[in-house]
Amino acid sequence: TNFLKSHLSMLEKQIQQEPQMQAKINATLDLVVQISYVNDNELFKSCLDYWTIFVCDIFSSECSMDSLPQQFAFGGTNGQKMSRK
Repeated sequence: TNFLKSHLSMLEKQIQQEPQMQAKINATLDLVVQISYVNDNELFKSCLDYWTIFVCDIFSSECSMDSLPQQFAFGGTNGQKMSRK
């Protein structure tokens, strides 16, 4: 997972030049999923740490709160802010 943390963005940039890179990245991420099922707490923690970073990276690179569709924005689908009771 340390390799992926350090190099995934570089590998993703190579997808344009090397079409097979996407399949290689997908296979690597699938391997991390499979490793997550191993019955070892330390190994699971390492995988969980990677997935946390991976999801945060996806969210920060692909989404912004300003560009979210209204149904995904905080406050519901009608754009009204929900009040706490």
